[in-house]
Formats: sequence, C-alpha cells, structure tokens
Amino acid sequence: MKKEIIISVFVGLILGLVIGFFIFSPKIPIENSKLKICPDEWYDNQMPTTVGSENPPSQYFIVNGERRELSEFDVDWIKENCEVNEPTVVQ
Repeated sequence: MKKEIIISVFVGLILGLVIGFFIFSPKIPIENSKLKICPDEWYDNQMPTTVGSENPPSQYFIVNGERRELSEFDVDWIKENCEVNEPTVVQ
C-alpha cells in the first residue's frame, strides 16, 4: 500500500513538472516564414495612374525575371544582407 502511494506521488510530481514546463516555459517564436532571398531588382513605381483604377502595390521586387510582391519577403533581412537593398524609383 505504501509502495503504491509513493509511486503515485512520484508519477504525479513528474507529470506536474512536465505539464508545468510546457505551460509556463517561454514561448519559442516561430521562425519567420517570409523569404530571405536577395532580389535582382527593387522598384518603386511612381508613375501616374488613371483615377479610379485599381493599382497593385507600388513597390515590388524582380526575382529571376518575375515580379514578386514585398509581402512575400523579409524586407528587413534584404535591407541588411543584399546588394539591392533599397528601391529604385520609377517616374
């Protein structure tokens, strides 16, 4: 009987410690899922548009000859690590 109580208390303590660890441990941030790739070009299109037309975002990247939106990329990483690290204004 004493042996079963001691084992139960021991298992309860271990289980409590494990659950407490997962609940109260600092949360590890999820890795930034945005792309960390240097673009070939970075443009800021300031060309005038017609009134009422729907326009895509004015800033975009060119990667492997294709337009890619800034929202796909870790822009801070690009600014710190890439040769192309600021937009070229197109007027």
